Amino acid sequence: MNAHPQILIVKLAAVGDVVMASTMLPALRQRWPKARITWLCGKGVAPLVALFEGVDEVLTVDEKRLLTGTFLARIRGLLDTLFNLMGRRFDLCLIANNNWRYRLIPLTALCSERRSLRGRGKQIPGRWHGDEYRRLALGLDTAFDEQAPLARLRTHKDEDIMPGEAPVVLVPGGARNILRSDAQRRWPVDYYREVAKALRAQGIPVALAGSGDDRWAEKHFADLEVTSFIGKTNLLQLLALLRQARACVTHDTGPLHLAYLTGTPTVALFGPTLAREKVPPSASVRVISASMPCAPCYDGYSYTPCLTCECMRSLSPFTVLHILRELLQDNK
Repeated sequence: MNAHPQILIVKLAAVGDVVMASTMLPALRQRWPKARITWLCGKGVAPLVALFEGVDEVLTVDEKRLLTGTFLARIRGLLDTLFNLMGRRFDLCLIANNNWRYRLIPLTALCSERRSLRGRGKQIPGRWHGDEYRRLALGLDTAFDEQAPLARLRTHKDEDIMPGEAPVVLVPGGARNILRSDAQRRWPVDYYREVAKALRAQGIPVALAGSGDDRWAEKHFADLEVTSFIGKTNLLQLLALLRQARACVTHDTGPLHLAYLTGTPTVALFGPTLAREKVPPSASVRVISASMPCAPCYDGYSYTPCLTCECMRSLSPFTVLHILRELLQDNK
């Protein structure tokens, strides 16, 4: 490959996956400092991708139409994407998804080499996905001795989302993407309420974060003095809130990845999914995982049928508050 390669990354959606996939950027820049890197993504995550250092061009698609629309809408969305890439020349095309349908997206681009998370590039269970994305970018079959760094964020001015004393941010909803909702990953909302109540009793401000789909959670905090940003922030405003936060408590969902991207002290709660696949070793993140024989039960595609989600219920608010206090003390 020449010293100035044209590189295309195809990674459409899911905030957490996009954050983990950002490890490709420093890896590519180290290998080819003068490369021109184009990232094709959905409109929902485009503002985040545009902040990644190393990205020269952001191309967007309507991911909702492309992935969840009617059959005709999906066909039209794919045709629009194919048209936008038609005739574009790339030395390397990285399809950072294991679904074969994603391989259709850059079909009209002229790519000298294509790699995807299938076949040799398939993600190996038990490894942090950020390392696996880096392995894809560099075309390697082996693991690395050192942890892959995430992309750095370009300098930008944050909004002052919550003036005054820094809050602890709780994320009671989420655990969904464009294709499905994974309620099994959520820590019980009544447990979040107990944490909020204890923090407020100590005079610590509490903020709730989430998308508009998470408004169902607000009623559980109605009688507590908390500030809800659920459905009231865009992606960049959520980043700003997490930067300003004293700490964050969340289960396996998009804001978790934004929190460790911004270095926010975080308590991360895991049950059916494997923490070491989703969270890099970090001094700012304390992971609490369920110690049940059936956990984790997610195989990368589906969960073991479960009506009670007992693994998440086994993580007590008392334990979370204890770890949170230690984390706050360590990060004073």
